[in-house]
Amino acid sequence: MSSLGPILEELGEDVLLQILCSSDIYTTLSASRVNRYLNEITRAKQLWVLHVQDLVRRGLIDIPPPFILEDFSTASLIDLVKCVVTGPETWTAGSVPQVSAEITLNPVKDSTSGFVGDCRAKLLAGGRHLLFPRSTALELWDVTTQRLIWSAPFSPLHFEARPAPGSIILAALPFDETTGATILEIHHIDTRAGESTALLRLPVVQHDCLQDPKIRDDLVLVPMRALLIEAVLLINWHTQRYMLLEVGLFTEAPDVGLLPGHLFVATPYSASHDGLQLDVYNLKTLEPLWRRLADINFAVRVKLVDHAHSVLPLPTAGLLPTDIEILQMVVHESPLNAGIYNISIYAWGYPRRVVARYSCVATIGKPNGQVEVECVSVGRAPDELQDVQQLSYAGYALDGMTHGLWHAASHAESQVLAMAERCEWTHLSTGSGVVTRVMSTEIVLSYYR
Repeated sequence: MSSLGPILEELGEDVLLQILCSSDIYTTLSASRVNRYLNEITRAKQLWVLHVQDLVRRGLIDIPPPFILEDFSTASLIDLVKCVVTGPETWTAGSVPQVSAEITLNPVKDSTSGFVGDCRAKLLAGGRHLLFPRSTALELWDVTTQRLIWSAPFSPLHFEARPAPGSIILAALPFDETTGATILEIHHIDTRAGESTALLRLPVVQHDCLQDPKIRDDLVLVPMRALLIEAVLLINWHTQRYMLLEVGLFTEAPDVGLLPGHLFVATPYSASHDGLQLDVYNLKTLEPLWRRLADINFAVRVKLVDHAHSVLPLPTAGLLPTDIEILQMVVHESPLNAGIYNISIYAWGYPRRVVARYSCVATIGKPNGQVEVECVSVGRAPDELQDVQQLSYAGYALDGMTHGLWHAASHAESQVLAMAERCEWTHLSTGSGVVTRVMSTEIVLSYYR
């Protein structure tokens, strides 16, 4: 028995439960291992309902039907958390993927032939709402009631949204055929009333927008390209300020991640291609670069590398090809540890078709807003892996062409999910691994055991 056990027991069950209710899941799991007394306290249903509610609020878990947490047993609530951390149990090697529940949405068809347009349906973080771009409109559906609750008269090729209690912040990049320009639209959607407020409508000139925006708190980051220059437009929609940052050449294949108070840029070494580096910028040091959004000038960019930052070299481990063609960085907030973020970096290159994988951990909340970053593992991902934009926290990625389910953190064989022949689009949620399929006349959400 831990020497700490008797001391904690003196606090009493009610006090200990109150402490655990305000802690993170990692603390609860640690307490469960101290002794039997604490183990029993950590199995209180009230505690796990609060933990899962917090994960829903942070958009880290997708609640399956019946959606009401109080209807789940303690064991089922713990299983929901396990599903986020390790993926569905039936997705492991040697298992057959099994669906535990399905939800079908029935949007009105665009034409007699079914849906047209991009059809990139996306289940939003938290699992309650789904965005569906049609040929002429963007629709927001409530998954729990299976109803259309909001729509806008534009159809973006790239978009992202962040849910909050009772609302959603949407950043979308539709193309305006009248002006021939991409428009950055930022909206605040009231999900209870089904109404929205336009926070920004900004024509993007002299740059191409080729990726989905990224949202963190009041910030929206838009990856952009101008000829051979990779840049990011960072907007604080609350203060109506912006900075336009040059992050590297197109040939250097940089990618950018947004964490609380920090920008992360993954790029090859400047001297050679036998390794990568992760550049970390504290947004406080970039404070002088903010400009009024009303005065935006797309012709003026600031070189990010000229400003103070820290550098984390990432070793090659003999994995990287000669020329790196694509870098992709995915950031996941840890569901277990408060202030911990997992950063996954994948590098594709030629002539060898090898996918190198780097796993880093960032700890936010150090004194003076500092961040500590370390590379915890380097390895190979499956060579067949095409991209990791839909990477789940547990490390799974879905190939929309073959429907292969790859464990992107290992070199394991793929699972193949059962898909209907008329599947137009598939999407894997970053939380619990919910698979969304756009069929010719309906949208199906599959929850796996």
